Amino acid sequence: MQKKIAFLLVGLWSSTVFASEVYIDQAGSSTTIDITQIGDNNVAEINLDTATSADIEYTATGSDNLFDIAVNGGTGNVATVAVEGDGNEVTVCGTNGAANFGAITSSGTTTAGTTCSTGIASNGNTNTVTTYGDYNLVNIEQGAGVGGSTNTVTIGTALSGGNNNVVNITQDNAEANTVTLTVDGSSNVVNILQDN
Repeated sequence: MQKKIAFLLVGLWSSTVFASEVYIDQAGSSTTIDITQIGDNNVAEINLDTATSADIEYTATGSDNLFDIAVNGGTGNVATVAVEGDGNEVTVCGTNGAANFGAITSSGTTTAGTTCSTGIASNGNTNTVTTYGDYNLVNIEQGAGVGGSTNTVTIGTALSGGNNNVVNITQDNAEANTVTLTVDGSSNVVNILQDN
């Protein structure tokens, strides 16, 4: 009997999946940050505080993962994000805080996503986000008075469409900014606000 209980406990322990959490605060120039997370319920948060020319690459494979970049100054930062799975969230904005983005969960209900109290406080950023799967959320918020940003978002592929995804892009300024959006799939929601 003791052997059976010990075997059962070992079997339960070995099947437990642990999520990973990564938190990075970066100030300075020409930093390269490369993060890969595999599995479900992972968290990665990067705070670029007056960082210049930071190169961030993030890849996630799994479901219900959260990736946030807070850009609070600096110039010329590049973020390249590829997420494969369902129910993931990618947010690029300034300091997390008051305003809410909406998200559709796999059950079809609407929940609050990551919050942003300010938009990106940095000029000349390039954000490229690609998601493969369903019920994913992409938020990019550009702050007032900054410009020269390029935001490219791709949902799904011609071979495998992404369904029920939400894309929110806000550019709160009159400066030159570019948005390129490609969506393959159905029942996706896209909100782009250019306030000049």
